[in-house]
Amino acid sequence: MTNSRSRAKGRNADNENDKQQNDRSGDTSTGMANPLNLNFNLSLRDQSAVNRNINTLLSQATSGNKALKISFTADYTLSKLLTLKAYYEHQTTTPLLTSSAYPTTTRDFGIAVRFSLAR
Repeated sequence: MTNSRSRAKGRNADNENDKQQNDRSGDTSTGMANPLNLNFNLSLRDQSAVNRNINTLLSQATSGNKALKISFTADYTLSKLLTLKAYYEHQTTTPLLTSSAYPTTTRDFGIAVRFSLAR
């Protein structure tokens, strides 16, 4: 015996529960619930190059860096045609050898409004 659930058109408890849930989430007759989508990304990279001399058993770092990237976005759908997006991004790069490069940090943030002409 398998457990399966089917939906039929008509009035039953499941349809009433769905209707109440849609009313609470702001669903209108147009089908838009004004969803909020959140996205968080974290990236950590450690990269290095090492020269090894077999005769002297000496290892020496020649290049490389450590990088950290954090990004956060929030998308909010105002209507079928209009979307509001806020974003923040932070990047930090630290070189392995300080004689060849300097640590850098970049921060980007902003708000974007997207208006779609197509349905």
